[in-house]
Amino acid sequence: MIKKANVFLILTVFLLILPIQTFASGMTREYDPPSNSDYYQKKISYQLYFSPGVAKVRITQYKYGADQTDPTSIVTQKIWNVSPNSYMWVDMTCKGATGYEYLDSSSNVVDMNTRGQTDVYLNSGTCDSNSIAPSDFNETQNQYASDTFGGTTTKLSNPPTADGSGGTGTTGYQGDGSGTSTGGSTTDPGTSGGTTTCTACEMFTCPGWSDYMNKLNQIVSAIPPAPNWDDVAGKFRDTIVPQLVNDMAGVIGSAPNEPSTPSQLLGTDDRGINNQVPQMQDVPGLSGSGFSSQTIKDAAPVIQERQDPTGGFNLVQDPLSSLPSLPTNDFPKPGSTNAGDWGNNKPSQPDNPTPAAPKDTGGTDTSNAPIPSDSGATAPSPGDTGGTAPTPGDAGGTVPAPSGDTYPGMKDYKPGPDSPDGSGGDISP
Repeated sequence: MIKKANVFLILTVFLLILPIQTFASGMTREYDPPSNSDYYQKKISYQLYFSPGVAKVRITQYKYGADQTDPTSIVTQKIWNVSPNSYMWVDMTCKGATGYEYLDSSSNVVDMNTRGQTDVYLNSGTCDSNSIAPSDFNETQNQYASDTFGGTTTKLSNPPTADGSGGTGTTGYQGDGSGTSTGGSTTDPGTSGGTTTCTACEMFTCPGWSDYMNKLNQIVSAIPPAPNWDDVAGKFRDTIVPQLVNDMAGVIGSAPNEPSTPSQLLGTDDRGINNQVPQMQDVPGLSGSGFSSQTIKDAAPVIQERQDPTGGFNLVQDPLSSLPSLPTNDFPKPGSTNAGDWGNNKPSQPDNPTPAAPKDTGGTDTSNAPIPSDSGATAPSPGDTGGTAPTPGDAGGTVPAPSGDTYPGMKDYKPGPDSPDGSGGDISP
């Protein structure tokens, strides 16, 4: 039951706070002209919402980079009568910061907000008394009505004048209200039993501002200063490193000492070579000979200079001027469609006549193929000699009959009925 009551209490508080946050006065939309606009980098526009109870808006334009608490940093200040629960579009041309204060009918500040200075959208803007004005922005077309985008489009007819309506026909702007201004000082509705003066030039001295700044100072003072790195390095070198070396020696041990040089072996005779110093002997008679490097220079023969009989050559200042002239200057160039007149530059062809065909010794022209002549003779045909073909005749001989062992494997031959002689003999083994 207690949990349900807590949830209900939280929802009730949230619903009470939500309308206040949702309908607070301030900037609701922004328009930055594109790069092809006539007003690129010259002005920007904001849509302002005036919550119920707001009767005026006071807009203060400051110089770029100036201290906003200095009254001399104000470029211009506009006070307009507005309709409660309405919208309007405002043009700004100065890149300095801009402050907005929303006043009730008694000129008390209800809400306020600030547009910070900008180096991005207003590099070509101007800062003068006209830096703040109602806008002719058209919400439907998303452009200024007077914008031609470099002459590529015509101007819009809606809105016909800069009234801050956004082209909808309704605007929260109700004209100049500076005649009924309180002179730049308003009251803070947050106090009870009296009012506290809080001008636009003193927004940083409004009630509660010093409390927030004191909190920030406490946070800054709690941050420790940066260490002295020279002291840190000295402590690390003199304290931490030696202790670390000792701890590591106790874990992994230390390296053995460097061995000493071994002594010379006994019984070795160096024959005194280590104590003998080599002595240089002078060449006999060299010191009194009087020979020196100057003697070489004086005794050397003089090299005779020989003049060039050809006359040498001349070095010209411009080597290109000594080059022979070219046969033509009309050489083809890469990428050029005209490579020159070929007829004027083609090489000449030698004129060699074609040799005549050879002729025979009789003077007959052999250049043409010979044609055979007709002698009138006829081709011979085969004749009949009248002979007949020979026929074989019976010589009357008989077949010789074998006898004895004429044929191996056969003993005797006896004529039989089937024998050539018709005797009907047979072959007996």
